[in-house]
Amino acid sequence: MRKQLFALFTAMILLSSLLICPVMAAPGGQDTLMANKDTEVIYLVSVEKGYLALRNEPAYDESNEIARLYTGDVVEVISATGRYWFVYAPGPSLYGFADSRYLYADTVSAARDTYASYPSANTPTTVIVQSGFLALRSEPVFRDSNIIGKMYTGDTVEVINTYDDIYWYVYCPKLGRYGYTDSRYLANVYYRTVKVKTGYLALRNATSYNSKNEIGKLYTGDIVMVISSTSSEYYYVYAPSLKKYGYVNGNYLVN
Repeated sequence: MRKQLFALFTAMILLSSLLICPVMAAPGGQDTLMANKDTEVIYLVSVEKGYLALRNEPAYDESNEIARLYTGDVVEVISATGRYWFVYAPGPSLYGFADSRYLYADTVSAARDTYASYPSANTPTTVIVQSGFLALRSEPVFRDSNIIGKMYTGDTVEVINTYDDIYWYVYCPKLGRYGYTDSRYLANVYYRTVKVKTGYLALRNATSYNSKNEIGKLYTGDIVMVISSTSSEYYYVYAPSLKKYGYVNGNYLVN
């Protein structure tokens, strides 16, 4: 009888261990998570106000919030199914579900990685962020408490060393401070001036001539920051006057 009770007690413990799960596990278990690790896509959070909740289930419920994400925060999308995507948030170091309506592909970093050259030590380089700001930090780690300055697209920094894979030690002349910043939002870029005989130069959301893809108008004398300059006709740029990223016909840009 005692053996039977012990066996029943052991079975109950094993069953309870299967029912109790961590705060957030990847769909399909750890093996699926590791298999998907190479297919992660970087997205940026963008909310008009407040925060985007990271949740432990794909549903809106005040009780399932496990972290708060803000505009400019980065997430790695593991699975993009339905409205709530399964992501990894490096800030709080948590996996969870986030409303995909407030996630946007990091096209700026993608273009930088494809076309623009990485800065080297002791060289001036330019900040490129899709929205929000790039934090200057007192230590090489993502933490709200270590922000010592805010940098925006077009600001320049001098790279002092690149020992860390992500966080580089830099000097920001605008802030007059040294600190660490995320190197994924730094690039060697160059500036060009728009020159058209008449009318305007269209800023587009695609590399093709189409009236439907115009997202802005640039005129002679406007300055653009060239992020990528491929052998094709269209360049990927940031237009400070419009505060927008997009593609322009490179034939209408001059030094």
